[in-house]
Amino acid sequence: MLFKFGYNTAAVYLAGYGVECMLKALILAITPPAREKEVSALFRGAKAHDYNQLRTWYRERGGPSPAASINPSLTIVELWSTALRYSTESLKEEEAKEFLDAADEIMAWANGRL
Repeated sequence: MLFKFGYNTAAVYLAGYGVECMLKALILAITPPAREKEVSALFRGAKAHDYNQLRTWYRERGGPSPAASINPSLTIVELWSTALRYSTESLKEEEAKEFLDAADEIMAWANGRL
């Protein structure tokens, strides 16, 4: 709805946050219950918002690499930052649409892994 009403930056911020949470859910899904507290502690600080770091942690814990078809979407969402929540500028509609479509693809892929 945010995108529909022209709140492009807010839509991208929330979609990016959703991707971050989904990557964390993937990590926790492959983490043995006895190690959940230890792994959850990784989700603090700046690295916890870094998609590349989250993907590394996922692979280090035995998660399979994403399908090659997802890689372009993962590249598109790398522009995301928590700083977007403070931005007063509006992203261009085309940029936001591309990001949102990429986030949708990532979420669908990740949902299939949970």
